[in-house]
Formats: sequence, C-alpha cells, structure tokens
Amino acid sequence: MFGTFRNVLAVMPVFLASLAYLMLFRSYGFQVEDEGTLLFHLDRAARGLLPYTDFHTGYTPGYFWIGSNLLEWVGRSTTGLRTLLAIANAASATLLYVIARDRAPTLLALLAPLAWLGFIPVFRGSFAMFNVPYPAWLATLFWLVVAAGLLSWEHRRRLASLVVCGAVVSLAFSIKLNAGAYAAAACVWVIVATTRSETWFDRAAGITGTLIVGLGVWLAFGLRTWGIDAGVHLLPLVAIVAFALWKVRGRFADATDVGALRALLVLSASFLPLTLVWAVPTIGRLGVDRFASEVLLLGSNAAEIYWIDHPAVEMYAFAAAIGVLGFAGVGRLLAHRVIPLTAAVGAVVVGVMGTVAVALTAGIMPEGRAVSIVRQLENASFWLAPLVHWGMFVLLATRIARGIDEARLWVLGVCSVAMYWQLYPRTDFSHIMFAVPLCIPLALWLLTEVLGWWARASDRADALGRLTWGAASIGAAIGAIPVALALAAPIHAWGVPTQTGNASRVAVHVERDRSDELVGFGEAVNFLGENTNSGEPVLAFPALAGLTYAAGLTNPVEHDYWYPQRPDHAAEARMLAIVREAPPRFVATINTGWTFFFDSPAYFAEARTWVADNYRLVRRFDRIDILARNDVLTSEPTLLGGLPWSDTDESEPPAHTDYVRRLQEIRAWADTLPQGRYLEGLLSADTATALRQLRGIRDAGDLRTAAVLFTGYESSNDRVAREAIAAATKVVQRHDASVHRWAADLDAGDYAPYLAPMLERARRHRDSLDEGMRDLSNLIVRVVAEGQGS
Repeated sequence: MFGTFRNVLAVMPVFLASLAYLMLFRSYGFQVEDEGTLLFHLDRAARGLLPYTDFHTGYTPGYFWIGSNLLEWVGRSTTGLRTLLAIANAASATLLYVIARDRAPTLLALLAPLAWLGFIPVFRGSFAMFNVPYPAWLATLFWLVVAAGLLSWEHRRRLASLVVCGAVVSLAFSIKLNAGAYAAAACVWVIVATTRSETWFDRAAGITGTLIVGLGVWLAFGLRTWGIDAGVHLLPLVAIVAFALWKVRGRFADATDVGALRALLVLSASFLPLTLVWAVPTIGRLGVDRFASEVLLLGSNAAEIYWIDHPAVEMYAFAAAIGVLGFAGVGRLLAHRVIPLTAAVGAVVVGVMGTVAVALTAGIMPEGRAVSIVRQLENASFWLAPLVHWGMFVLLATRIARGIDEARLWVLGVCSVAMYWQLYPRTDFSHIMFAVPLCIPLALWLLTEVLGWWARASDRADALGRLTWGAASIGAAIGAIPVALALAAPIHAWGVPTQTGNASRVAVHVERDRSDELVGFGEAVNFLGENTNSGEPVLAFPALAGLTYAAGLTNPVEHDYWYPQRPDHAAEARMLAIVREAPPRFVATINTGWTFFFDSPAYFAEARTWVADNYRLVRRFDRIDILARNDVLTSEPTLLGGLPWSDTDESEPPAHTDYVRRLQEIRAWADTLPQGRYLEGLLSADTATALRQLRGIRDAGDLRTAAVLFTGYESSNDRVAREAIAAATKVVQRHDASVHRWAADLDAGDYAPYLAPMLERARRHRDSLDEGMRDLSNLIVRVVAEGQGS
C-alpha cells in the first residue's frame, strides 16, 4: 500500500494541491523573533560554527547539519528555504491522507490534509507559520513516515519496515529531541504487541522495553502526577503501559512472526548508527555532563522556563466535545437498535440547530464570525485530541474483549498519543500544530466506525455513503474557514515588496496597509548595510538575529535569544566580558512591541547598564532601535515611527477587526491623547467593539491608554470587565519592558501628566482582588509619584 507506483500516482493530486497552497505564501511576511533567530543559527552553522560551543541553542545537532546545508544550497535565500519547507509540509499533508485512507473512505480521508493545513496559522500582515524553519516541520514529516512504516510492518511483518522506522526515528531524534524519543517509545509499544512473546527472552524484552520507555516518558514530564497536564498526558501513558503489559503484548502476532527480542534489536541496530554519528563527536567536544544538560536537557530547567499552562476549556469547546460524544453515543445505541433512527436524527438536528442559534444570538464574535469560530476551534482542539485518544482506548478494549484483531488501531493510536506528548511544556496553539497531526487520521478512523453504527440503523444499502458524504461536507465547510482566511492574505498582499537591504536573503512582503513593522525592519537592515562591513559583529537584543542575518552581519556573543534564565546571569556576565574587551560599533534592540520577552530587559539589568553607559540611540525604525557606540555616528538621532493613519478617531479607541490594522491605529491614536485631562466615555457601548478596543490597548501596551481599562473594569458587563483585567496585565508587562529598554530614553515619570487624572481611580483599585488591575493601579500611583518628584 505504501510504496507502489500506482499508489504514488493516486496521491499526487493531494500533494500538488497542498504544495500549491503553501507556495502562495513563500514570500509572505517575516517573523523576526523566531524565524530570524533560526535563520541566523543556520547561517552560523553554515559558516562552520558549532552549536553549544560557538552559539547557544536548544535543538539537536542534526537540525543544524541538515538546515545549514539546505540553506547553503539555496544560496542563503529565505524564499528558497521556504520552498523546501513547502515541499516537506506538502509531503506531510499527503502522508496524512494516505494514513487516513487506510481505514476511512476517500472523502473523509481528504479532510486530514485539509484540517491540518487549514489550521496552521497565517497571520495577516505578519507571517505564515509554516514558513518559519522550525525543526518541528521536518520532525512531523519523520513522524508520519514512522507511522506509515509501522502500519506497513503490521501489514507485512517485514523487518525492513523496522529498519526504516529505526533510521527515521534517529533522524527525528537528531533534529528535535522529544520527537525522536517519543517516536522510539511508540515503536517499542507497537513491536511488543505485534511480535511473538513465547520465550522467556521475548517476554523479558517486551516487559522491560515497555517499562523503560514508560518511565522515560514520565521522566520527560518531570515526574508530574497532578494537574491538567498530568491528566491530559500521563493518564494515556498509564493506559498504554497497561495495555502493553496485560492486553496486547504478543496479541497481534502469529506463529510465523519474529520474536519481540529480535524485532527490538533490529530497531535498535537501525537507530544507533545515525545517532552515534553526531552524538559521539558532540560528547567528545562537550563532555558527558554538558552533553546531558545542553543537548539532552537532562537536569536543565528548560521545561520550567518555557512551560505554559494547559488552557481552560471554553464554552463552545465544551459544547463541541459533548457533541462529539453525543453523536458517537447515539450511533452506538442505533447500532444496537435501542432507539429508532428518526429519534436519533431529530436529536442531532435539534442539537446542531440549537448550538448554531445560541452561537449566532449569544455569541459576541468580536473578531468577526470567521475568525471567532476559528479561535473557538483552536481551543476545542486541546480537548478534542485527548477525547479522540480515549475513544481509541475504549474501542480497542471493546474489540479485544470480543476477540477482534485491532492491531492497526493500536499502531496508529499509540503513535498519535506519543506524538501529542510533544505539546508539553508549551501548551499553546502554535505548538499543537506539531503535536496533533496523527490525531487527525485517528479521528477519521473513529468517525468511520461511528458512521458505520449510524448506517446499521438504515436498511438502505447506500446509507454509509450518504453519511460519509454528509460528514465530509460538514468537515470541509468547517475546514474551509481558516483556509479561506489564509488565502485572503496573499490575494491582498501584492502591494509594494518590503525593502530588506539584502534582497537575496530576505525578500518578503505583506499588504501595504499592514507593512509598518516590516518596512521598519527593512530600513534598519538598509542602515546597518550602509554603515557596517560585511560580517561585522552587531549585538542584537533580545531576539533580533533576523536583522543581523538579513544584513549579513555576525554576533559577538553566543546567545541570540535572550530569554530570562536562558541565558542566566552567569552567561550574561561571560558575554559582557567579551563585548567589554571588544565593543561592537552597533547594538540592535527594540523599544516597544514586546511579545514573549516582557521580562528580558529587566532581567538582564547588567547588560542594559553597560549598553546605556557606552552606547546612544542613533536611529529608530518603528519598534527597532539602532544604538551606536559613543564614539560612532555622533549626529543627533533620527526617529522614524510607523506609517501615519488618517482614519483614527480621537473620541474613541480604534476597533478594527484586523489585528495588525488595529494595533497600528491604536498606537497612532495614543499619540493624540491629551495631557492633564481624564478620558471619559472612551469605550464603546457595543460589547464586540469594546472587546476589540481593549484588545488593541492590550497589544499596544501604552500606559497612556489606561483610562479605557478602568472604564472597562468598572463596566457592568462581566465579559468586558474580564477583558479589561487581561489587558491590564499585558499593558503593565509591556510598559515595564519599554521603561527598561536599552535605549534608556523612556522615563516613566514622563507619563505622569497623562496619568494624574486617573490617580483617584487607581488608588481605589490598588487593593483589587484582580491581579491585573491591582498591578496597573499600583503602577499608575508609582509613576505619578515619580513624575511629581515625591
């Protein structure tokens, strides 16, 4: 099934359609923090520098060997590298279809690539996530090859399939540690269930392998035993280990199959060579201790530093989960003739229509219907994926109890659960894209089973076909929403290409009316290109390596990603010793628009002090600052802000539904705010509009707009009040980051004339039970006191 010429031709339309979609975006946008850092790291490796020794990274060496060679092959062109990423991701989408088609009808199987590609975010005016050269994209492709290889092994029981799986797992391990480790665990559990376990050696190998990889996964989760993360990830681990030890060990093997010990040895023998190729020289270079902590991350605090709590379930996500359970439960009752078909259809129709009616009448949908639906589906994905896994366990247990061979369900189910573990420790939607792919075909397999239950209640021979067509149509309609949103971006993006200085490296563009940050980035590249020599070192903070990459410059220190505690203060001191010895002429940093580096300026206080003493601001390009050493470029600084906007309204905060447009307009509106006059009634009475206004203020992070947050917090509308609290937290974080920016040109006291009229309200809320509003109130009181010199 997985290798014939005929099957290759059959899946080519899926591959070509996926590739065509991805190629639309290959020159769209640029993500400075992550994409820029990864490109610069690959460029460092291409210049012969070594990870962990010459530059710091959290990824394994294989990523840099593969990525740097590919980058050199395309002439260090961002567009060229994105083309290769598009090919890899199109191959992944095609494999999702192939795996889904193994058990689901063709129409349903087509939903697998549509669902995955459709929900990979494309941020209008900013970037497309699948263009960022994360090693996880290749790891996803390797994961899908492993899953297909294990299904082939289950079908034919040829050791060659295990050889391929072991080698590909090794490749995954070399570019993304947890992907390879969890894929290896899945392989072990599949082998335990599909090989003979009659001899003592085979039984010992199967039991020992199951327990070792189970304990290894638990160790990767920090030995957690409580909390949402434990419930989502560790309970499925317990279920897999229990099944492997007592229910499926040797169950799917016959007398002609190989033993567990031999199969595990073949897997290990195919895994080890490719792993030792990079591990041995890396150990020799770093030593065992550093290899364990920096490469394997054993004993490091990386998980704690980057950890993001699992999101709470939202109302519509809960409704989606209940709907899925209800549809499956009713189908099961139909299959056993417990309820009549008419009653079941009526219940489903009423449930769907009721949900739609509630959503359309009670749903606020502040970002517009399409975007709001996508956001709710994003939240639902965190709960539907575990639900699919538990559905697999229930179906598997039921089939085993009835003596039915469900080896293929075990293979895909174990792979899906293990792949989903990659979501930990950063449980956000950006990372679920790399954790959920195999869950999609597994869900389609289960849906095929449920549709079969429904079809049994009908005497019509074409019932299953009709149900399949209906389910595929509904799924395609839902999946088309994010695809349509994504396609809107390149359609409107053919404005003026953003200037980047070195067009051979970063030739990208976005829509003209959303291009202020990208234009600022391009102008900063041009300035550095005109005032530096090729390869000259420039210190970039906190994650502006994309700037140095685009300008063809280098970094004098080993860290390009200044995230608090990685590097820590000891590493900060080492890097300061280097730049004190040979201070670079220029420093690149940011002044506003802080994303997930809120705490970096305050944490790296020693570096900020040294920069402030020895450098001065010479150019400001939107949110990018260029600082020059005190003896360089002694002319007065030139401050170039964002693009001017004429459609802002001084009477009320802008409330554009488009994120980038709203952010631009809020910043421009904040510059028009008067000093010394309290702003009353600046929040719309319409809930959806008010939420957009508060989100714009949250993202702009300008303390001068705090009056609107007080208005929202004191609103009788609970939804508006909660949005104001969340916005207050971000405004405080972004303000603190801007006050500590390396240009050292922002005095918090300068805000006092704007904040003084808010002082009474701030004092009233200083002891608020809501942390965000309490922090905002205390900040305002402190700033006003500083401004008044008391």
